Amino acid sequence: MTGKCLTLAVAVGLSAGVASARADDKNFFVHIGPAGLFLNEGAHISLNGSIVPKGTIEINDHATLGVEVGYYFSPNWAVSFTGGFPPSPTIKGAGSVQSLGTLGTIVYGPTALTGHYHLTELGAFRPYVGAGAMFMLMFENHSRALKAMQTDAAVGAVAQVGADYMFTEQLGAYLDVKKAYLHTNTTGTLYGLPVSSKVQLDPLVIGGGLAYRF
Repeated sequence: MTGKCLTLAVAVGLSAGVASARADDKNFFVHIGPAGLFLNEGAHISLNGSIVPKGTIEINDHATLGVEVGYYFSPNWAVSFTGGFPPSPTIKGAGSVQSLGTLGTIVYGPTALTGHYHLTELGAFRPYVGAGAMFMLMFENHSRALKAMQTDAAVGAVAQVGADYMFTEQLGAYLDVKKAYLHTNTTGTLYGLPVSSKVQLDPLVIGGGLAYRF
């Protein structure tokens, strides 16, 4: 459970630490709520060094509990770290390898570090745009049809757009959308032969919930 909760613990730990240090400034904020991850997945698969024509993968869309902790350097500019409870999606064969069924499952931590610009001229409604880096932290691989499956951690670019609606100076609601461009590599064996694949994930992450400034 320690590995599975790492990204959530980091985000919650950061929020607790900064709250005690600067609680009176209200420069810090937390977003917490459910987030859906919708992948634009695909793969180029090689079996024993040869490309498998039209062989690709399918990964189910999935959800997690997201936590974003951030700091305002000015009324308009902020930086934040986003983490959450690591989801466990299923990876299936698709295209010419669809008959293989479930290749395996992974447990990973989707995290992001972004900077963003906030509009402050619209009263309680405060939209923002941002960009930064997304990280995929790998915790577990569980093999099925693909034996000895191993998926690499990855880093990629991410764009962000969203809005807060503040009911009071401290409490509000948020909607956040992140689009990442993320690729990784997976290896294993199939029928005793080595398999390698270049995997495209490119997730769209949509979340919403409680916004709190302190």
